[in-house]
Amino acid sequence: MSTHQPRSRRENKPSVTPPGAVATAQVLADVLALAPEAWVAFDRLGCVNHVSPKWVSLTQLPAEQIQGLDEVQFWQLLSSRCASALDQAQLQRRLAEPDSHVPLVLDFVQPPGAVLQVTQTGSDNSTVAKLLCFRDVSQVVARERRLTAFLAKAAHELRNPLANIQGFAEVLLHTDNDEASRREFVGIIHQQSQQLTELLNEVFTLAHIEVHGYTRLQLSAIALPSLVQSVLDGLVLPEGREKASLTQTDADLCVWVDAKRASQAILQVLSNAYKFSAAGSAVTVHLEQVRAASAHSEVAVHIRDHGVGMSAEQMAQLGQRFYRAPSASKLPGSGLGFCIVQEILRLLDGRLEVQSTPGQGTRVSLYWPAAQDRST
Repeated sequence: MSTHQPRSRRENKPSVTPPGAVATAQVLADVLALAPEAWVAFDRLGCVNHVSPKWVSLTQLPAEQIQGLDEVQFWQLLSSRCASALDQAQLQRRLAEPDSHVPLVLDFVQPPGAVLQVTQTGSDNSTVAKLLCFRDVSQVVARERRLTAFLAKAAHELRNPLANIQGFAEVLLHTDNDEASRREFVGIIHQQSQQLTELLNEVFTLAHIEVHGYTRLQLSAIALPSLVQSVLDGLVLPEGREKASLTQTDADLCVWVDAKRASQAILQVLSNAYKFSAAGSAVTVHLEQVRAASAHSEVAVHIRDHGVGMSAEQMAQLGQRFYRAPSASKLPGSGLGFCIVQEILRLLDGRLEVQSTPGQGTRVSLYWPAAQDRST
């Protein structure tokens, strides 16, 4: 039995009024069928006598399998499908509390990943003594667990630049050094502080996406060539590098995106293209409209470099947070940039393709929904 509780107090209560005093069993069944939550009703003898359709979809347990079970049998059946065995004594104490509104959260292994929050209420109906409400909180709990794991990993990654900054600052404070050494140490502190700032910015970006998701997107029809051109114009190029060329196959290329997030993804891929390619090599950007397998139109941004490329093993690691290929170990970066691109594409209902050959370079393709399919 999990002790994890979602943060929102609102989620600790059913979102509908429990169908308590209903006149007949048929009326009760009709009310339960309309409820957005899953409901299980127990009769005056303590046996299951009503199951809502939502119960079957959430638990994959047919109503016939639990009809007539007493409370002990019912919880034994659920325990067999949970990640850890349910403590029957604790459950009985919980169930003995009349109209308990203290949530019980169950982690299921079958169905995989299902997390259900259980609340209980009494009833004065002649055929129902108790009702259990099961709410699906799988997405809420999964998001909180991902965020917790991510922040724990981020805290670990922050230690390295902080330790370097502190170490070289102490050297400057407590030892006598010539001017050349002092400049070297100050340069290291500056470089590590930049790395720390980049890491914090990317941590905050991913945390913001995890917490807010779709809720703060501002979707609209955007002319993709203008959007990409503005990103290119604002990109700070490494010394000695030329601005990427921009070409397009089709004339009218509008996408249905959040302009800020789409620009962020394109900028991240462009920055990587320059970072992982040698001075003097070209970076190109090509735009085209394509037809997806779903028959909805997409508009693609293909960003091509002629840099170090990636092996199949490295490609398989893409998207893992804080992963950095061995070839990137001496380059600045946090290992979060590609994760941010993936999350933005997911939020904006886009997709991502990567083609790469060691020693020849990489092409990253970002596919966005075409505006004509979404704005009407």
